[in-house]
Amino acid sequence: SAEEDLKKAIINAEFYVDGEHIEIKSGDAKSKLDQAMEYLVTHVYSELSLITKNAETDEDILAVLRGDHLSGVMAGMEANHDAAVNMEEYLEMQDTKKLPTSMADVQSRYQGIPYGWKEIDIAAVMAQLIYNQKVTVKYAGTTIQPGDKKLPDMLRKKSEVGKTIVSKRINIA
Repeated sequence: SAEEDLKKAIINAEFYVDGEHIEIKSGDAKSKLDQAMEYLVTHVYSELSLITKNAETDEDILAVLRGDHLSGVMAGMEANHDAAVNMEEYLEMQDTKKLPTSMADVQSRYQGIPYGWKEIDIAAVMAQLIYNQKVTVKYAGTTIQPGDKKLPDMLRKKSEVGKTIVSKRINIA
């Protein structure tokens, strides 16, 4: 009976999410709670939708570094394109301020609000910038080549990201 009473209370409840009253018109108790949680996630993590394809393993990161993410896709339409543009703008801003940026800084920024990206997705987006020759990666002072098999670790492993410096690549015209 307690479970039924809770379900009735949820169904008839007024919902407030992140300080805002939201109207949830129909559905059972689970559906209403799911809608409230979805609203909260999209409201708090407003930039979460920039990640259009999630990475699952280091092999996915290596595939991006090889350019596999571009097969049969028009330029500018590849997965996570807008996320890469956002990250590139961040690196340009850091470069303008003459601030060194570690991969730990990038991971921290994009895991937090309003992004909420997973650490592996951040590494995959950075790999996209590396493949497109928009970023230079240095590890312990040495420039790392895009084909380096240890690059996924440098982009996401907690013990490595602090030593990995990423910067906007300067193209000489």
